[in-house]
Amino acid sequence: MIGAGEGDGVPSGGAAMKIEFISDVVCPWCAIGLHALERALARIGDGVAVDLHFRAFELNPDMAREGEDLREHLVRKYGLAPQQLERSQAALRELVRKYGLAPQQLERSQAA
Repeated sequence: MIGAGEGDGVPSGGAAMKIEFISDVVCPWCAIGLHALERALARIGDGVAVDLHFRAFELNPDMAREGEDLREHLVRKYGLAPQQLERSQAALRELVRKYGLAPQQLERSQAA
């Protein structure tokens, strides 16, 4: 159960598990993490009350408004070699397919 408070399924004498999900809305890894969290919460069902809060975090606060080429950005920010970047992007694409998320988020040519 998501939400906590009197009469909403919190076991008597027990407090809800507080989860703060901190993410950037344009981060595909954050989307994967949220999806995994939602799946886990669905598996536990009403067995544990959950007090879920979302917090925004901007991964690139200094990014130009028009963005930049995603590959160039990742190479510069993380110092990745082309082969490392391709392996990372392949792993990301695989998780997106596995969880049934929207693949177009990965295909954008601009980093935001």
